[in-house]
Amino acid sequence: MPLSTADDEAVAADGSQGLGAYTTEYTWERNRPSRRMLPSADSVCFLTGIHGKFRGMSEMVKISNIRGYWYVTGISTQPGVGASARCFKYDATKVVATRFNESASGEDLDLGAHRLCALSRVSGNFDSDGDVVKVYQTSSGHWFLRTAATSTGVNGGAICLDDDPAMPFRASRIADVEAGDTQVIAPNLIPNEIKKTEPLKGPACFLTRMTGKFSGDGGSVQTFVAPTVSGVWNYYLRATGSEPGIASSGVCVR
Repeated sequence: MPLSTADDEAVAADGSQGLGAYTTEYTWERNRPSRRMLPSADSVCFLTGIHGKFRGMSEMVKISNIRGYWYVTGISTQPGVGASARCFKYDATKVVATRFNESASGEDLDLGAHRLCALSRVSGNFDSDGDVVKVYQTSSGHWFLRTAATSTGVNGGAICLDDDPAMPFRASRIADVEAGDTQVIAPNLIPNEIKKTEPLKGPACFLTRMTGKFSGDGGSVQTFVAPTVSGVWNYYLRATGSEPGIASSGVCVR
């Protein structure tokens, strides 16, 4: 897997603790080098978008911790596969390394009781509305990673966070959308701001689910920031695609 090259250096980020330090989006596309993000010694990154044709066992997008840096990267032989991610400052000793689950295991993986968990890896052949990678929290406080498929080969990964007293935040409820839906999941980030500006202070939102048939290159799941016509900036969750069962979920930290 190719690593960073000169044209994909990390974007500078605010050095302070807190959500004011979350980055703009980093993106990776098929046939491009892995995209280097922030140093892993004092930050954490999660997936914010996944798109393209997941048709075959080799399709994968993920966040990796390599040689002291976070990367967003993937492997693909199909058109249009790519991913996006955001990062923010966090105590590295409170970051729980990626846990993996395979659809062949037949059961949800208990990730444990954590402050937050979100997707860091999705791979495999998404060929029906029964194919899903999902992170969710139960009333016990435990987070779980579900990977299910009509056949074998769908895999998922999640990164979790334990408490960092230097960075107070709370996780929102998990929001859900189906193909064709766009939902506001964190409103009113900067009122009356008319110029395009990122990163924005306040909530940051990440993916917790990818479901459905991604046999065409038009399928996507995404969290993103955009302004309304009145100048209010919102965080949105969106799923797109014409194939059956495409859906997504997302969680925000505030």
